[in-house]
Amino acid sequence: MMHRGRWKKIIAAVLTVAVCFSVMFTLSPASEVQASLRDELNSGQKKASQMRSRLNSLMADVEKANNQLYTLNNKIASTNSKISKMDAQIEKKKEELEKSEDSMDSRLRAMYKSGSVGFIQILFSSEDAEDLISNAIML
Repeated sequence: MMHRGRWKKIIAAVLTVAVCFSVMFTLSPASEVQASLRDELNSGQKKASQMRSRLNSLMADVEKANNQLYTLNNKIASTNSKISKMDAQIEKKKEELEKSEDSMDSRLRAMYKSGSVGFIQILFSSEDAEDLISNAIML
């Protein structure tokens, strides 16, 4: 974007110089020199046109790359946000697990202290499926 204006100015300057030389040499009496200079001018104009075309192509590539970068940055931000949410959920689940384990340990100790506790009694004392699985693993 900033570079496009600079290249346009350079190309305009080159074309201006070429036109000036063309005017100067058209006043010259030697027609062979004039023909040669016209050929050089035409060649210069053709090269300038090719350079303009190449510049436009490069600028389009840069614009495309910038758009891709913008899209990727948005995806990164979205993924980071999801990671933060998942980390919070993991921490919450860890806390819940720790509380469940503490609760289960307390119940098992209480059952042990109160007398002989059977396998079935411990399993049936579970509050939910998670406790049931934990109790079965502990036994």
